[in-house]
Amino acid sequence: PAPFAGAVIAAATHLHWGPNAEVDLAGYRVYRGTSAAFTPSPVDLVAATTDTAAVDAGAGYWYKLAAIDTHGNLSGFALLSPTATLDTPGDVAPRELAFALASGNPMRAELAMRMALPHAGSVRVALYDVRGRVVRVLEQGVREAGTYTLRWDGRDASGGDAGDGVFCARLEADGRRLTQRIVRLH
Repeated sequence: PAPFAGAVIAAATHLHWGPNAEVDLAGYRVYRGTSAAFTPSPVDLVAATTDTAAVDAGAGYWYKLAAIDTHGNLSGFALLSPTATLDTPGDVAPRELAFALASGNPMRAELAMRMALPHAGSVRVALYDVRGRVVRVLEQGVREAGTYTLRWDGRDASGGDAGDGVFCARLEADGRRLTQRIVRLH
């Protein structure tokens, strides 16, 4: 399962990942450990779900995610480290610039994205089609340091349906560009 992302909100880790497309998919298993080398076991199981999201009451852990099929076979593990998790404890600013998808990809109706800004500055988040044309600008202007959630409802700049296909969401901030690939199917 990929992409695998997480954000700490009110001392809980909110985990999100893209759905698997296999026809024999039964669900997902999320495990928590204290290092990248931990071996997933029933004791470490955080969630067994058919959804593409889970919430863990803790923070600062390593997570391993696997898909499971109807025969009980586990896929390989996707790994999420504590430093790759967007951290928003109280009013503390994020340590580094980050941009991640916070909902399932491919998207069906709406897509959530999170951006973490380590300090105030000019920000632009735009969606592009495969030809590099701007489909819609979701965010533009000066923003304070913090973590923000942006949503795309599948509409273009004129309010019409952007259609199915592959899109890129690009965050431009702090002199950098971070990009996420989006597949839209509805």
